[in-house]
Amino acid sequence: MFNRMKTLVLLQLDNRYRYKSKRALIAKLAVKTGVFVICTLVMFGVLYLLKYVVNLPVTKDFLLFVLALSQYVGIAVTTIGLKRALYDSNDNAILFAFPAKHSEVFYSKLAVFYIGEFSKSLFFLLPLFLAFGFLTPVSAWFFVNSALMIFVLPTLTVLIAALLCIPLMYLSKFFRRFPAVYAVLLVAVAVLLFAGLTSLLVKVPKPLRIVAIYNTIINGIVKVIVNSNRFALFYSFAADILFLKNVGLNWLFLLALLAALLVCNYFLARPLFFRMVASSSENAVEKKHRTDYKTKGEFGAF
Repeated sequence: MFNRMKTLVLLQLDNRYRYKSKRALIAKLAVKTGVFVICTLVMFGVLYLLKYVVNLPVTKDFLLFVLALSQYVGIAVTTIGLKRALYDSNDNAILFAFPAKHSEVFYSKLAVFYIGEFSKSLFFLLPLFLAFGFLTPVSAWFFVNSALMIFVLPTLTVLIAALLCIPLMYLSKFFRRFPAVYAVLLVAVAVLLFAGLTSLLVKVPKPLRIVAIYNTIINGIVKVIVNSNRFALFYSFAADILFLKNVGLNWLFLLALLAALLVCNYFLARPLFFRMVASSSENAVEKKHRTDYKTKGEFGAF
């Protein structure tokens, strides 16, 4: 099973990144190492400016806000990409032709997206944790738990996205069938965004004296961060682990969540993936047969 999964994953990775040789792969890794160093330095500079120039408190609340926001964006992007890879990809028929189980094809696709999310974590979350740790007095366990989070958080993102693909797939089918509903929904969202932006601009004092209201702006940003952290959900467990608050219990919560997501994917997303791919393959074959019949005529098709 492991060898089959490895072959499927490498095949999809090669199709995505197309490394022509080992030398090209080594060169790519060297470039990415340099990019990682640059990302860490840039993140350190950004946090330094926020803390000592802008006077924005770079605290646990700030870290939790950035962490949760980045992960929610990651879930949204991964859900869209994974939905295309699972249910709309042309390579499904090719992968199903390999001597592998359909569940192995499903998990290989999740593994490919996990590698992508892990790479993003290396270039954003890890520099964020390192820069925060150097600027803020934390214990050595902060860095240890940060390294572990780089592996755990992408797993959460991919497993959640795999489940969210199910309603997204049915929604996309509905919108393709009724495009007028999709157009009305887009107009409604645009109107709401315009109304919200207008209401914010109306509240801006005239004339605008930024220096006079600077402290008010900073306090408002802090209040937004604190209030937004109420919706951090299980990412608050990760933040508590980083700051050594109920470490064992919070790790238990995260591992239990991972186990529950794995079970849900096994019983929901995995069989649905197989049914959808099998159904699309049957429809393609049926459509081809009908086309041949119409083209060649009755005796030609016979």
